[in-house]
Amino acid sequence: MDNFEKCLKTCRDALVIEPNNLKALFRASVSLRSLNQLDQAEKYLSKALSLDPQNRDILIEVTKLKDALDLALQTVNKKSDDTFTLKESLTNNP
Repeated sequence: MDNFEKCLKTCRDALVIEPNNLKALFRASVSLRSLNQLDQAEKYLSKALSLDPQNRDILIEVTKLKDALDLALQTVNKKSDDTFTLKESLTNNP
């Protein structure tokens, strides 16, 4: 188990006891982003942001998560485009 997984487990344990623990929400989101579990990271970060919308660290993490989501979307779109190109070349070459 790596550090991000350990941190995530610790944060989740803390959130069972204190669901609005801002530090645990923030660190869980950072860990999930680092583990490329972006949808889950967004859920934790959204809750943290709702609790403290002016928190500088949270706002920076919002930008990092948005960038990660954009990159993931670009990767999915490129794979889709590559698959389409491959299918097109296969059907055009007898």
